[in-house]
Amino acid sequence: MGVIVGKGILVTFMETVVKCPVCTFEFDCSEQSEKSKLPLFKMKCPACKSKLGILIDIFGHETKCFEYDCPKNVERLETTTNFTVNKA
Repeated sequence: MGVIVGKGILVTFMETVVKCPVCTFEFDCSEQSEKSKLPLFKMKCPACKSKLGILIDIFGHETKCFEYDCPKNVERLETTTNFTVNKA
């Protein structure tokens, strides 16, 4: 997810690499986050095809990935990814 600042400078600051809480597969959700109008969106894990909900903090603190359709009597699995700055 990116923000256009000033006269067209594109600043990207959202963490888009998340870990599936079911199968612990790491994947990039940047394509789906660009399509979404809200910081909370649903998608399927590319590896295990489980339904996931991804919540991207708009202030850049941490990204949460959790099971979306979890039964009420079972504890919902959830993983968090802390914000990291890519250094060149």
